[in-house]
Amino acid sequence: RYEVILQANGVQTGSGQAVSSEAVSYTFEVLEPEIFAQGELDMEVVYEDGEWELALLDEANERELEPDQALLYGVAATRQSVPADASYGFLGNAGDSVWVLPQEEQEGVLYAGIAGDEIESGVFKQEAVSLHLVGVRGPGNVSLYATDAFGAPQVFFNSGDGIDEQDVFPVAVGGHAHQNWAFTAPGVYKVDVQASGTLVGASEAIQSEVATFTFYLQPSALFSDGDIDMEVAFEDGELELVLLDEANERELEASEATLVGVPSTLEPVPNNPAYGFLGLPGDAIYVLPQDEREGVLYLGIAGDEIPAGAFNNDAVDLNLVAVNGPGNVFLYATD
Repeated sequence: RYEVILQANGVQTGSGQAVSSEAVSYTFEVLEPEIFAQGELDMEVVYEDGEWELALLDEANERELEPDQALLYGVAATRQSVPADASYGFLGNAGDSVWVLPQEEQEGVLYAGIAGDEIESGVFKQEAVSLHLVGVRGPGNVSLYATDAFGAPQVFFNSGDGIDEQDVFPVAVGGHAHQNWAFTAPGVYKVDVQASGTLVGASEAIQSEVATFTFYLQPSALFSDGDIDMEVAFEDGELELVLLDEANERELEASEATLVGVPSTLEPVPNNPAYGFLGLPGDAIYVLPQDEREGVLYLGIAGDEIPAGAFNNDAVDLNLVAVNGPGNVFLYATD
C-alpha cells in the first residue's frame, strides 16, 4: 500500500496572492494475487495419496489455485453493524462496524465456502476432519461462524479471545458448506489454517502444513479499472483536490477511495537509459499507464474546474509532498 500526498499551488491573477490546497493523501494498492470479489470460491481441504493439500477452488472456472495466488476480497457492501443481540458479542459491541463475507449467496459479494469434496469417505475415523485456525495477522479480529434459521450464531473461529484448540471447524467429508467470515476492521489479513484428522486404524491425528489465505476488506470505494481523475478544483478562492469518477459522474474525497494496480500492471523496466530512474533494465515495476487499457485503471490529472485567467499564466502546479509505502513512486509521460 502506498499513501501519496499531493498539494496544488498557484498564484492568482491580479492580486498576486499565492494559493495552496490542503495536502491530500491518495491511497494506492498494488496487488499481485488474482482478486476474487464475487462469485463462489471454496477453501478446499484435500487428502490424496497420503498427503494433505489446502487450496482454493474457483467454481466458475473449474480450477484450483494455491492460497498465495488469490486475494479474497470483501467489497464495501460487506460492511454491516454488529446486531443488538448478546449472542453476537464475539464480534464487538452492538452497532460497531464489522465486515462479513456471508454464508448466504449475495449478488456482487464473494461467496466463500469450506469444502471437503476431495476427501474420500471411510479414510478418517468417524469421517472427522478438522480445519484449525492457527494464526491471524491483520488490523482486527477474525471470526468464522454460521447462523441458523432463527439467526442464532454458532462460532467456530474467533481470534478476538485468543487462538487455541477451540478454534476449529468440522469439514464436511465429501461435501462443502458456507459460513460467515467476519472481520472487525478493514484492511489486509493473513489467516493461517491447518487441517487434521485421524486415519482409520491409526491412533494419532495427522496434520497438514499450515496454509495462509489472504483477505482484503475494503475500507472505501475501490477502483481497479475505468477512468478516474485526480481533479484540481478552484472555487470561492480555494484550491481543492478530489477524485472524479467519470463513469458514475461523481466526486469523492481522496480518503473515500483506493486506487488499485492489478497484476497486469506489472512490467519490466525498459532496456533504455532514459528509463534508468525506474531501476535496472528488466526490474519489475507496476505501472498505471497513460494510455487506456481494458481492465486497468486509467488515472488522469484534471484541471477542468479551474477557470481560465484565475492564475498567473494559467499556471497551477501539483506538488508531491510525501510518499509512504514499500517502494518508490514516479509520475512520468512518454511521447
